[in-house]
Amino acid sequence: MHKLIILFILLYIRTFTLYGQSIEIIYELTRDGTELEKSLNKIDKSTLTLSQQNFLEKMVINDKTTKHIFQMNWSDGRSSYLFKRSERIEGIEPITTQYNFIDYYKDIKLGKYIGISSMMRANEQVEESLFTIKDWTIDNTSKRIICGYETTKAVHKDGKKVAWFTTKIPISEGPEQYSGLPGIILMLESLHVGNVLTAKTISQKANSTMIELPNREKKLTFDQYKSKLSPRN
Repeated sequence: MHKLIILFILLYIRTFTLYGQSIEIIYELTRDGTELEKSLNKIDKSTLTLSQQNFLEKMVINDKTTKHIFQMNWSDGRSSYLFKRSERIEGIEPITTQYNFIDYYKDIKLGKYIGISSMMRANEQVEESLFTIKDWTIDNTSKRIICGYETTKAVHKDGKKVAWFTTKIPISEGPEQYSGLPGIILMLESLHVGNVLTAKTISQKANSTMIELPNREKKLTFDQYKSKLSPRN
């Protein structure tokens, strides 16, 4: 652990050589339908018509055959991670379902991340502390090549997320609200819901661009936001 902390500090120092530059990563999210099927299994299908049952089956197929595109930009210690569009994996049928994703912003210097969703009121935002290396268990024996970069496996403390990060880009950054590793996260697996988020393209640019952070009046924790979405008993 002592050697790991030293490595993290050295890599963190190296990030200052990247200040003045910008990095853009395009991520692709795919699903195996696990999360949706769990939700639909709670419905008593005996009360549904045949057409309604067929509609639910089509929803699962749609979920499995749709990919969602996100763009992450990092510059001068700040990042934005924004939903861009949804596409059919086969490229055949158009997407008609409306998806709601959270847009994330992070600031290393302030040590916080901010989340904005269309499900929030105009004056609300999620605001939480950034994850740290203590939130992860790193498995240096597990490697994988992603976008030409060698990555190392790390398991989040909740046991539900597996990250693959590369020290070749020594920025403690990643998609969604996740960060805190000694390198940028190029793949994020959500084991409990069957989601896989994978970097598809990585671009490094010589010039930095200012990333503006949202500053809405009402600050929510992530748990407070989730409780607002859950139906009350």
